[in-house]
Amino acid sequence: MTMRYLFSIQGEGRGHLTQALSLAAMLRRHGHQVVGVLVGRSSVRRLPDFFFERIGAPVTEFEAPRFAFDHANRSVSMLRTLLLNAAPARLAAYDRSMRLIRDRIAERTLSKPALTNRRPTTSSTFTNCSRASPSGVSPSGCR
Repeated sequence: MTMRYLFSIQGEGRGHLTQALSLAAMLRRHGHQVVGVLVGRSSVRRLPDFFFERIGAPVTEFEAPRFAFDHANRSVSMLRTLLLNAAPARLAAYDRSMRLIRDRIAERTLSKPALTNRRPTTSSTFTNCSRASPSGVSPSGCR
């Protein structure tokens, strides 16, 4: 059975992007489709061209929270990160991003139920929009 996947990738580094490339290749080898990719954008780092060239699916960027570093730029500053991301203009941008993500999920999945697999230790997620969950309840995402 062919399944359709929509990727959502968020992270400061670019390791999540290369993991998504590998996962997309594996899914395709097994006859599945990657119907789109949602990627958190940072104002300090642009997505590399190789990702757009190799992912083989439409990419949508969205405004995402990011880390702020200490004055020496050696480690993440929790206070500076909180202040940076909690600014009213940033919160409004994140709200727009959440609506954009919801809309892209609806567009790419053709309103089919989904299984969402999340690993709490990573910020990469994927949604399988081909079948309903065993409980019959669809998580947020595909409808």
